[in-house]
Amino acid sequence: MNSQSKKMELLGSTSIPKALLAMGIPTMIGMLVNAFYNLVDAYFVGGLGESQMGAISVVYPLGQVVVGLGLLFGNGAASYISRLLGRGDKENADKVASTALYSSVSVGAVIIII
Repeated sequence: MNSQSKKMELLGSTSIPKALLAMGIPTMIGMLVNAFYNLVDAYFVGGLGESQMGAISVVYPLGQVVVGLGLLFGNGAASYISRLLGRGDKENADKVASTALYSSVSVGAVIIII
């Protein structure tokens, strides 16, 4: 059984609490690693001086805006993709996923450039 069919099996026939745990725990670990990274970054940069700490204090919210925009496209596409896959329309689901990915990267790049 390949990885793709295991994912479809998890989403299609596994109980909801088990699927939430299987998909939610890696997400929580990723968020925890991101928070830990920001703490370590602030610790080391804080040792360089006040202006350096001020710089990362300004940049951090801007980074969160870019992450939020990525989540905007990702969550919206995920809802639509799940409905398409439920109908068995894998071809359009692939197109929606590609569009969401490229839109997210493009908008994020524009925000970073601005």
